[in-house]
Amino acid sequence: MKKDSGSPARYQAIGKVLDEEAERAAHQLLAGVCLIALIGVPISVSRTFVFGWHPIYALHLFGLFTVLALYAFRRRLPTRVKTGTVLALALAVSLAGLFNLGLFGNGPMWGVFAVFIASMFLRQRAVLAIAGVFIGTFVLVAYGYVDGYLTFPYDPIRYLRSPLTWSVAAAGSIFFLVLIIIIDSNHKSTTQRLILELEKKTKQLAMMADQDHLTGVANLRALKTHLDDIIAAHPAAGGGAALFFIDLDGFKKINDDYGHDAGDHVLKTIANTLLGIVREGDLVARIGGDEFVIVLRGTAQAALPALDTFARRIVAAAATPIPSPSGPLQVGASVGVTLLNDADDSYDAAVKRADAAMYEVKSAGKNGFRIA
Repeated sequence: MKKDSGSPARYQAIGKVLDEEAERAAHQLLAGVCLIALIGVPISVSRTFVFGWHPIYALHLFGLFTVLALYAFRRRLPTRVKTGTVLALALAVSLAGLFNLGLFGNGPMWGVFAVFIASMFLRQRAVLAIAGVFIGTFVLVAYGYVDGYLTFPYDPIRYLRSPLTWSVAAAGSIFFLVLIIIIDSNHKSTTQRLILELEKKTKQLAMMADQDHLTGVANLRALKTHLDDIIAAHPAAGGGAALFFIDLDGFKKINDDYGHDAGDHVLKTIANTLLGIVREGDLVARIGGDEFVIVLRGTAQAALPALDTFARRIVAAAATPIPSPSGPLQVGASVGVTLLNDADDSYDAAVKRADAAMYEVKSAGKNGFRIA
């Protein structure tokens, strides 16, 4: 089992993706608003030459300079400031357009746009509040025009026949169409990234659940699962399987003399050494403290190695001096070995046999092996 250095902080990673997507969406939203302002505001204000000056044009000019300033300082401003300002401008243009031009202006479209922005970046309660303001204003303006309290400032027929009027409407319509396409594309991209991130973190979490946090080899949980699978598959029929129970000799003295950092260094080195002597498909596990277990399994392509030969390899590998800043560190290994039987065997029974054999080695002077 290889060590995975990936962080298991699954939800933090997802939150980071969402923050990045929100920032990117805010940037694209601001760029789109700047584009429509640069095109639409001059066209809108140019109606002054045909219909005369109207106070709503001042709001349009203010909005143009505001969004240009936002875009110029976009790298320094928080996402909330950028989106909040654009939302406020959209809502202001919508309400002013409704009151002054009724259905002849882009007020309804900008109102829908404001609600759309709110739905992207705000909580549901805030979105409903903004939608309520827009709908309430729309109803109020409709009542005002129907009852005659509000009047259209220009000759309606002349206004509708003006190319400038249609240019403003066309610019707004094209902008919203392009915005919808961009948002839809971003939504699909974000969804795909989140799915990939979820899959990646789920795999990392699954690996970490079966992995010893210090050494990176399998842990007790993974070992039990592995042994249950082998025993259920009748190991003798598949070429046999064996369990090697390894207890390090002299490890406590290293901890006492050199500290736990040196002890951790020894455990990591021993784990890597054991990984280096097993075959693909074999399992190395740390089950606690300085105790390791190796499980070998024979197959039709690779027979189970001779137990005594492999046990000697373990003892020799563990006895190799380990370089450290404090000088070479030396441990040994007492190894208990047992074959895994067929369906009547179990993890507890197999470990009990190997553990008893290992203690026989300890009693006989350590640094050796015994086959149960």
